Amino acid sequence: MKFLVRFCALFALIFSTYALTDEQKEKLNVYSKECKTQSGVTQDLIERGRNGELVDDLTLKKQIVCVMKKIGMATASGELDVEYIRNRLKKVSGDDEEVERIIKKCVVTRDTPEQTAFEVSKCLLEQKPKFSPVD
Repeated sequence: MKFLVRFCALFALIFSTYALTDEQKEKLNVYSKECKTQSGVTQDLIERGRNGELVDDLTLKKQIVCVMKKIGMATASGELDVEYIRNRLKKVSGDDEEVERIIKKCVVTRDTPEQTAFEVSKCLLEQKPKFSPVD
């Protein structure tokens, strides 16, 4: 089974994955359902994301931002919480240098919170497919 969203809801949207526990998947599914009504994302885009195909679509990007906010990976204004991401990365990497390399490469602010969340999600999936945004 692939990493959902190969990253959620990015996260069960993007974050439903083979690396997630059933409890983690359930948390992400709850957040994903709550965010779906706000983002307007289609179930097809969510499913594609769960299979590792992050489509460059504004509704999907809104979904990812929403889920990131709900799990604490981003603030209410959409700014990334670097410490949160760092701590989550440490759970899938025993190498602090690798964690910092991934942070430097992936945690980059873009023009909008939506674009930032989308690009960070893609990068984290590429660098650490077993990354889980939730406990």
